[in-house]
Amino acid sequence: MSVVDVDGGQLGMKVFEKMTQLLTGKFNVEQAPKLDGNHITMVVTPKS
Repeated sequence: MSVVDVDGGQLGMKVFEKMTQLLTGKFNVEQAPKLDGNHITMVVTPKS
């Protein structure tokens, strides 16, 4: 049993939301965090 099973991915999404806040202004967040099954994806690119 994983943490995703226990909290439905909410803990991981909170971590990624915090990362998004920290990266905003320094990097471009091309794709916001997205929970898909037991995977969370987010796309960031260097700010040009």
